[in-house]
Amino acid sequence: LREADIEVTVESYNHTTRPHWKLVTDSSINGNDTFELVSPILVGEAGLRELEKVCWVLDLCDMKVNGSCGLHVHIDAAGFSMETWRNLALSYKHLEPVIDKFMPASRRDNYYCRGLGHVSDGMIRSARMVDELKGRIGDRYHKVNLEAYSRHKTVEFRQHSGTTSFTKMRNWVLFLHKLVTFATRGQVPAGTALQDIPFLDGEQKLYYKLRTKKLSA
Repeated sequence: LREADIEVTVESYNHTTRPHWKLVTDSSINGNDTFELVSPILVGEAGLRELEKVCWVLDLCDMKVNGSCGLHVHIDAAGFSMETWRNLALSYKHLEPVIDKFMPASRRDNYYCRGLGHVSDGMIRSARMVDELKGRIGDRYHKVNLEAYSRHKTVEFRQHSGTTSFTKMRNWVLFLHKLVTFATRGQVPAGTALQDIPFLDGEQKLYYKLRTKKLSA
């Protein structure tokens, strides 16, 4: 990574946001010589280009992932209104059956990324503060983690499987970015099918249609 001009350090387990990439331990990962690679805050197209370079290095070094690995994405939530938080939670809950189908089985029902099905729409809609909504969803080990807001002023999405594929990361980051942007205006209705997701373009709908087909084979 350093040879590719990526600033990176090896650190012990921590949740501190750094201005550089960090390699840390994570006791939830199974295997030999395990580690978690954590990015600094990445912004816009420049951030995606840096991520692509890192993925290229990981592939070149023959890094492996397994079913115990996850891809956690934080998105800036500092400016969210309470309506945006409610719309986001409702939209993800309503889309969860669709999202589950384009995720591997290890990420559909996992202790470290549990679903939102236990929270009723009414409980989400009646929440008046972020902490109240967080209390109703539960601890950070959920597909949408609101605990990240108090620590980092972000919302964390924990469902995606671990990967070194930039194509998978890019599509998921764009999916989440569009979901969050849509939540500032409204919510995705319950029962929405993949082809009817209002914030996806044709290319992304095709990508996730093919992912769904591959993972159901």
